[in-house]
Amino acid sequence: MGSKDVAFNLSENNLPEGWGIRKLSEIAEINSTCLKKGDKIGKIQYVDISSVGERRILKKVEYSFENAPSRARRKVEDGDTIISTVRPNLKAYAYIKNPPKNLIVSTGFAVVRPKEDYKKYYYYYLTSDQYINYLVLNTRGSAYPAVNVKTIEESNVIFPTSLEAKKIGEILSAFDDKIELNNEMNKTLEEIAKTIFKRWFIDFEFPNEKGKPYKSSGGEFVESELGPIPKGWRVGKLGEIIEITSGKRPVSRKEYRDIVHKIPLVGASSIMGYVKEILYNEPVIIIGRVGTLGVVQRFNEPIWASDNTLVIKSNYHEYVYQLLKLLDYNSLNRGSTQPLLTQNDIKNLPVIIAEKNVILEFEKVSNSIYRRVNFNKKMNDILSQLRDTLLPKLISGEIRVV
Repeated sequence: MGSKDVAFNLSENNLPEGWGIRKLSEIAEINSTCLKKGDKIGKIQYVDISSVGERRILKKVEYSFENAPSRARRKVEDGDTIISTVRPNLKAYAYIKNPPKNLIVSTGFAVVRPKEDYKKYYYYYLTSDQYINYLVLNTRGSAYPAVNVKTIEESNVIFPTSLEAKKIGEILSAFDDKIELNNEMNKTLEEIAKTIFKRWFIDFEFPNEKGKPYKSSGGEFVESELGPIPKGWRVGKLGEIIEITSGKRPVSRKEYRDIVHKIPLVGASSIMGYVKEILYNEPVIIIGRVGTLGVVQRFNEPIWASDNTLVIKSNYHEYVYQLLKLLDYNSLNRGSTQPLLTQNDIKNLPVIIAEKNVILEFEKVSNSIYRRVNFNKKMNDILSQLRDTLLPKLISGEIRVV
């Protein structure tokens, strides 16, 4: 009787000719290189589990090795796959591509280093929903569910012919390359919008009636409690130009999107699951109310905002979004045991309110930028769904590529 893989529930007898099933430990090293206490490495760039999502590393934090968290131990190399062994259902995994030499990841990751050349194939296999579900089923512990590395090492995986393994990796990575390109484009576009805001509303170089930079062209200023401001502008409360409410706790939620639960549940810093119902279907800005403060999110599609958020609407959506990104949220924190922000904390903030025609012109310029940003995000959703639909069919041999 042939061997059986753990994720796709296929035996060698059901696979295409030339395909097989092997233990992961036979074809890859796992957690093979780690830092030791006495190592002299100087500065490191550290990645913890919360810094990984959407199949990529979202954030790195620089530390001297002596002051780094005790979990900062795993070394990574080009072509490694990192998978969180803690709460694997959250899908904190990524492919390591050309990392800096001092990149170190948490011991909460399993670092899988294939011994052969088909590294992208192994990456997609090990991050497929089927394999992640296998990890979830093998977690232990309720408060801190985690999977043992031994379970990963002893898992069986499908191995196609060398040519097909290479082709499958290339096909699936083409989707991710396009997604990454769109993400990079969006970063550039958002930086452009931020730069325009700064130039107009901080440097006061918005176009005057002749289209010239206001301040450089001798524009008139008046004194205010926030310093000199252009004539015709004023200092007011943020509450004058926004509506603010708290989010709500959903009746039920799922961690993954499915046919019924397809509405993003937005938390204080990111999407934290999916629900059935829609709470908002209009342009909104969301910031943390409790727990995580300082992350400013914007949405223009159906969502549910969780009860640990504050939801902001405004006729000056783009202007308010940029204002909120400038705030020092730590100084507004009124919580003792955990960070806390109230509606009044935001409404009562003194802000510079520009003349209406200047704000409306900025709205027009920024809207055109964010239309492209939103288009790229929708395109990424489509690409992700296509990739995730193809992935199990390619890896199981249902669709052949040669």
